Amino acid sequence: MRGFRNLRTLTTMFGLFGKKKKDNTASPQQPAAQEAAGQQPTAQQPAAQHGHLKFRHDSDGNATLTAPNGELVYGIISPAPKDAGNYSYAKEILPGVYRFLATVDSGFKPLSDADLPQGFDLDMQVLGDATFPGLDMPESNHTFWSAASMATTRKSLETLKVASAGDVFFQVKSDFPFGATLAITFDLFLQITKIPDHGHGHVVSMPGGSTVLVHPVVPDQPADNIMQQMAQTRHELRQHPVNISPLTFWVHDNHWDVLTAKDGVSLFLPESFPVKRNADGAPLMSDGNSGTRA
Repeated sequence: MRGFRNLRTLTTMFGLFGKKKKDNTASPQQPAAQEAAGQQPTAQQPAAQHGHLKFRHDSDGNATLTAPNGELVYGIISPAPKDAGNYSYAKEILPGVYRFLATVDSGFKPLSDADLPQGFDLDMQVLGDATFPGLDMPESNHTFWSAASMATTRKSLETLKVASAGDVFFQVKSDFPFGATLAITFDLFLQITKIPDHGHGHVVSMPGGSTVLVHPVVPDQPADNIMQQMAQTRHELRQHPVNISPLTFWVHDNHWDVLTAKDGVSLFLPESFPVKRNADGAPLMSDGNSGTRA
């Protein structure tokens, strides 16, 4: 894993989520959206007029959402903000990980309920190419999330880099601070990165907003590689201004199974995970031990 540690880490992340706690490996870091925007949170936000988005669909099939100020809207993933009541549209897709919308180009600003149409839902189908709700356009099957995440994909691909340690570990990084969002559409992520797929899924972690660690699962392997990935994940949590999750996942058949035990450091492998085991069914390390603490 030495090659990963020597990779240059990002130094500018728009001051996204404020200072981190030293020990952040047991639970996802909780960012404050208002602090990210350079504001101090208040106990109660005053009622605000609901905003709107503009949708455009070009002949190449690309879709974009634009905020009222003209900035492009991106789809991002993040832990829940402390003032979650102002972001009721955000959806939890993994334990502690939520989908949001944000503008980034002139400074990070997560879009709150007040910035969006009343009754807004990320998975609503966009009905027109003008101000929401627009006119019915059956030929457009984009949801608001798909349009926003397409913008994130395009921006991330401009600086996407894949580093590998043989065919065992892969680190995917982008200079865009929300490049890790690509991983949640995992089939497309594999196509883009060309990471091998041996038919047994991948061990995936997202320690940074722009970073994804991936280990392609090989049957009957010892648990060493996964333990190393968990240790690397904890190391990188301390390096990134923005953490997505301290958890390690087994991504297979469109499922994301958590492999991190409740103590935050031990490994929990379900019986269906193809790893070398002892006579009692416990996962084995290459040295013959069955310990599963990273």
